[in-house]
Amino acid sequence: MKVERSIDETSSIDETPIVDEKEADIQEEKHTNKDCCSFSLQEVVKKNIIRQVNNYIQPYIHLRVFDIAIGMYYSFIHVLIIVLSGIILLFSNNLIYLACLLVIISFDAFSIVMLHDCPLTQLEQKYLNLSGRKKRTQKFINAGIMYECLHEYEHQIELLVNVWSMIASKMLILMCLKMFNININIY
Repeated sequence: MKVERSIDETSSIDETPIVDEKEADIQEEKHTNKDCCSFSLQEVVKKNIIRQVNNYIQPYIHLRVFDIAIGMYYSFIHVLIIVLSGIILLFSNNLIYLACLLVIISFDAFSIVMLHDCPLTQLEQKYLNLSGRKKRTQKFINAGIMYECLHEYEHQIELLVNVWSMIASKMLILMCLKMFNININIY
């Protein structure tokens, strides 16, 4: 077994063992066959009839209707959560319901901090290219109400902190009223 030393441009010494020429030819043939097989596999994948048909019809079957339907679904869920949370906040005196609402608001605030945006807002933006946040911001700009910062997640966190504070305040007031045996009945 001989050791060949070669010096390249960076002046490093490369030691590669050279075995007899027959074994070197076998190894070289394996490398060329391996390259040939991987190349032919790629060609087979590109020339696959199913892939060709898919590439041909893909622009025609991707309808914007599906994206709009999915986006409207996420918008509906978003509005439903907001409206039902508001109804519970305004009309419920049940401390358990209000505590559950605090947990939901806290989870939403946590997701906004982690993702820098509400997950439902991101999904609306993905499928509709428009979200409730953008509509609200545009209405504020048209009304002359401007935020000093341009980070949207800070607006959302501010809103959630205000809602969370209202719920916690209502809970504290209800607990104090119960403590003094004052009943408030909503008919």
